[in-house]
Amino acid sequence: MGQSNWVRLGLPLILVSALYLWVTPERQTIIPAPQSEAKEVPDYSIETFTSSVFNADGSLKYTIEANRLDHFPIRDITQLKAPFIKLYQPNKPTWYIRAETGYSTETDIIELSGDVNISGKTEGSHKPITMQTDSLTLQFDRKYAETEDAVTIATNTDEIRSNGLQADFANDVLTFIAQVHAKHVYQ
Repeated sequence: MGQSNWVRLGLPLILVSALYLWVTPERQTIIPAPQSEAKEVPDYSIETFTSSVFNADGSLKYTIEANRLDHFPIRDITQLKAPFIKLYQPNKPTWYIRAETGYSTETDIIELSGDVNISGKTEGSHKPITMQTDSLTLQFDRKYAETEDAVTIATNTDEIRSNGLQADFANDVLTFIAQVHAKHVYQ
């Protein structure tokens, strides 16, 4: 076989192989952008955001106010800056919840963080209660909140510290999780 036969047979074989490698997607190497370069931007933002949600009978269920709301479409996350939430219940006192930030991926659950403050009154005693923690998961429909962080609960005469809290606002039940310390001042 002469040199011209090798060129006639070899050259088409090399071209077909190169074309196959170029067209086949499995062979392509895709290098993802570093996370810092792929920063997600909001698809919409609202300054001075307010939302009211009502029960079927038309009574207020809860309201949310925030300095700013940003929605991030890729992860479908809504982020709130300085959220202020009011939980309403028929014939019961209102609970107020403030935090530095909040984010939500579901319509009735919000994760609050940064100096979370809860205030309200229990139905039976009507004593003002304040609670402070670093983070809190709030479920609007159940009127339920929980945290695994340290929490301080205070009234005019009592102070309770605990690692973790479950708060059932609908039934006025606070459950302290671990390392509970209480102090009562007799008046």
